[in-house]
Amino acid sequence: MSQFFQWFIRIFLSALVSLPISGYLASLNPVFKSAIPFFVSVAVITLVLHFISKIPILTKWSPFKKYIIAFFGLILLAIVTVFAYAVVGGLRVANNIGDSSGCEKLGDYKDGCYYNYATAQGDISICEKITSVDWKNKCYAYASIKAEKSYCDKINGGDDAQTYGDKTACYQHFALKNKDISLCDNIPFYSWYTGRYGCYQQVIVVLQDPTLCSKIPDVNPTQDKSNDTIINNSLKQLKSDCLILKKTYNN
Repeated sequence: MSQFFQWFIRIFLSALVSLPISGYLASLNPVFKSAIPFFVSVAVITLVLHFISKIPILTKWSPFKKYIIAFFGLILLAIVTVFAYAVVGGLRVANNIGDSSGCEKLGDYKDGCYYNYATAQGDISICEKITSVDWKNKCYAYASIKAEKSYCDKINGGDDAQTYGDKTACYQHFALKNKDISLCDNIPFYSWYTGRYGCYQQVIVVLQDPTLCSKIPDVNPTQDKSNDTIINNSLKQLKSDCLILKKTYNN
């Protein structure tokens, strides 16, 4: 096989693999829409094929066998490259160029992509594009905090523990920001957690008003007594912290 024909085969295989890769990357990011990435990819892959062909153990193989193996190796490399870019690079596209449109192309990863974009930009409207209830609730909570505009009331449904955590983070942020202890009342009281009363305690510290310590109950206020000991110990600690504040200001 002549040198010319060998180089022709190398360039042909490189172009065959580079074309779908460059096309896919261009669909994800406008930066890749020029022909330059395609030609760079062809040049790099062609040189790689050339150097591979010089490996001593491969010089004994027939050119046909070498190029068949190289071709399937390049296809595998292309699949891995595209997948890695879709998972990692695609998320950066949505965040770095200020356009969340790339998220839709990420399949199962699009909700996480929308969440990253919305919370980075404080753009609640992007949260509406999320299909998973739990991701959407989390998005409402942390995009609200980023935007400093409360959409905490949109957090509903989904896993109870996850929803509770999102509501706690959101309402507690705005309760502290606005020095409004009544916002803590929007945090539901689940039998296994005392976030509402933790919110009270933190706002009381900000307000420097220990008279509000009475809002923290001494014992589990719900009918569910399955976690009585845990709840009561948590409430006792919160109450104790609050009373320390009261003694501080009384002195």
